[in-house]
Amino acid sequence: MRIFELLDRIPDILWPRRCMFCGGRPEGRGTVCEKCAEKLPFIPADNKRFPVEFTAGCACALRYEGGVRDAVHRYKYGGSWHYFRHFSALMAANVAARGLEFDTVTFVPTTARRRKSRGYNPAELLARGLCRRLEIPPPEKLLRKCRETRQQAGLEAAARRANVLGAYKAARGADIAGKRILVVDDVLTTGATLSECARVLRMAGAEAVLCATLAHSTGRDKNS
Repeated sequence: MRIFELLDRIPDILWPRRCMFCGGRPEGRGTVCEKCAEKLPFIPADNKRFPVEFTAGCACALRYEGGVRDAVHRYKYGGSWHYFRHFSALMAANVAARGLEFDTVTFVPTTARRRKSRGYNPAELLARGLCRRLEIPPPEKLLRKCRETRQQAGLEAAARRANVLGAYKAARGADIAGKRILVVDDVLTTGATLSECARVLRMAGAEAVLCATLAHSTGRDKNS
């Protein structure tokens, strides 16, 4: 069994089934209770993609508010890595509904130091889950993060852009030229991180870059 398939099954063994948004007991084998599922702040699939410089836009599944904001915060900072299963399913449904066309999927990378301290890269888990649910090849590691940056959460737009400028490079030996690439991340706020990743990919010869995130934040929330 591949490692990712094992990760996908571990939560059922280690944790009692609870709604990831309210902590209640969902029916059947779901990870979201019926009440929360009805209230999820979906962004309609017929909405235009959110603009991100150097890209063809970003497709976001949910608005970053209320229970979604709290669940994403637990996923990114609270060790609730198993949330990736439901999050990536929502993202895959959104990507499919919008009919996005791309040749390969990648994700916003993190440094080895950050990955070790957290134990996982949230964007990579989402990308792997999305690919599995769309039944397409797993994501490629097309980017690498070449220096540590401050957490983007809490920074203003200009500071976010400066924080990530030059922080990413094309991965050694990455097959990028001529491809339409979908870049996956967790939350879109100002678009600074995705824009910088897209700039690097375009400079490496990518034909086009699209983006997909779980949620979209207006930027008013300092934790996004």
